[in-house]
Amino acid sequence: MPKRYEHEEGTNMYRLLGRTPAQKRADAIIHFERGRCAELNENYKSAEIFYRSALADDPTHAGTCINLGTIYYNRRNFKKARRCYRRAVASAPDWALAWFDLGNALDETKLFGESVKCYRRAVELDPLYADAHFNLALAYRKQGEIRKALEHFRIYVTIDDPGTLFSRSAQCQIEILKRQDLQVVTATRRVTVVA
Repeated sequence: MPKRYEHEEGTNMYRLLGRTPAQKRADAIIHFERGRCAELNENYKSAEIFYRSALADDPTHAGTCINLGTIYYNRRNFKKARRCYRRAVASAPDWALAWFDLGNALDETKLFGESVKCYRRAVELDPLYADAHFNLALAYRKQGEIRKALEHFRIYVTIDDPGTLFSRSAQCQIEILKRQDLQVVTATRRVTVVA
């Protein structure tokens, strides 16, 4: 009996019909690796095609979701990026990177409350995830939560190499936020006169 194939619309990809779930997962890994190679060669259009093929075979492959989401993120298509990152989080809920990337996509669309939750989850899963602390501090600052922002900028500078641009930026933020926090505390103090 001849083998039958299906064609993925818009690509030059063909899949053998009637594959077992194990064969589909194996094919997904092959497509994922081809996508990574295409990305390394900066051929993002081909990478996207390979990643989409991988997800057609294994919709739960978290690495593929992350990489495809990053392609969309870099194209500033944050809606598609969020969808991919949400799939990654659903498939690998203990993967700090998935939460961090989802937080970034949410932050870009000004969903700061949701981005804070994602960054917090990332630092819960990996307390030494410096970038997650930095972005969490920025998100808290955008929400006006100065003390929480200060806390995470301080954590960041203890983790990151002190000579980096981001570490110096965090140090500057700490100084600025300390002054803002002092102004808030001073402005809210009430003077009580005892007669």
